[in-house]
Amino acid sequence: MNNGHSLAQYPIDHVSSLRSSTPKVGAVFSHIIDSEEKIEQVNGSGEFPVSLFAMRQNPVHVALTGIQGSSLSIWTTDSRHGFTSRPTKPADLLTIRFVNNGVLFRDDPRGGGLIVDSTHALLTSFEEMRYQQVSPSFSSTTATISRDVIQTAWQAFTASNSLGLPEFNTTADTRTPAVLAIRQTLGLYQRHLRNDRHLADLMTPLLEELLAYQIISAWPKLREQGDRVVLNAPDVAIRRAVEYIEVNIQNKVSIGQIAAAADLSVRTLQIAFKKRLDCSPIQYLIARRLDGAQLDLLKRKDLSVSQVAQSWGFVHMSDFSRRFRERFGQSPLRFRNIN
Repeated sequence: MNNGHSLAQYPIDHVSSLRSSTPKVGAVFSHIIDSEEKIEQVNGSGEFPVSLFAMRQNPVHVALTGIQGSSLSIWTTDSRHGFTSRPTKPADLLTIRFVNNGVLFRDDPRGGGLIVDSTHALLTSFEEMRYQQVSPSFSSTTATISRDVIQTAWQAFTASNSLGLPEFNTTADTRTPAVLAIRQTLGLYQRHLRNDRHLADLMTPLLEELLAYQIISAWPKLREQGDRVVLNAPDVAIRRAVEYIEVNIQNKVSIGQIAAAADLSVRTLQIAFKKRLDCSPIQYLIARRLDGAQLDLLKRKDLSVSQVAQSWGFVHMSDFSRRFRERFGQSPLRFRNIN
């Protein structure tokens, strides 16, 4: 299925590392591999655990755009003529892929085959991938996330010390609300990290956690493991969670940390917040940060609107303005001008 030319690319690919031996964590990349020279360069780097092969007698074209993080990487792949891929070395990662156009064929360790198009998303561990082929005019959005991150989220979500993970279905219907929500989170995270300066803001860890919890709670499973939920959390636990949020309102805060402070599992925390406060912990945290920003817009005339937004963890002004308007009924700029 190939002409012997390999394109060493992988879900945490940073193909610009042709010039740099170590990919930069959090590095944004946008590259096109479209020549024999580039094929040989990437093939010779030996840095990536997957090799891509051009289809026999077809021109080479693979376009990659995304961001590589330490535990979560997201990128888009476009290919006019298709390609095949095989793993070359192990990696302890889970890969989630949404096909936007075209078809992907996957061969699993048991010798079976699977065809994935835009109606289904694919979730697989790296060691399960043996061979993949994509059709011409192919486009996909893909993310890799560390198994450790998923494991930590699963333990926090279920209040369990189990080292096992649930057995996920390989595919999920992209038309269901739960899977659509995962896709939207991937898109939001990718847009949020367009520039390196965004990597340290207060929203990034929340988006990473949100994606992990969405996967373990919403992705269809063959069998549940260690799924224990306490449905009646006492009000004192909610108070502890709220107090922790208030104390750390301008610090990096994770859902897992909030749950630990409340002595609840993440799932129980989410259920309790919805029952008592009619919102999720993340929604409550963002709302309180918006309240803080509103107060600073009134009192801190020495700061610009964008400086106020950034001090409360809102990097993108469009996102801050939208959220502010939804909560207070007017834009932050108009609010400042009339007060």
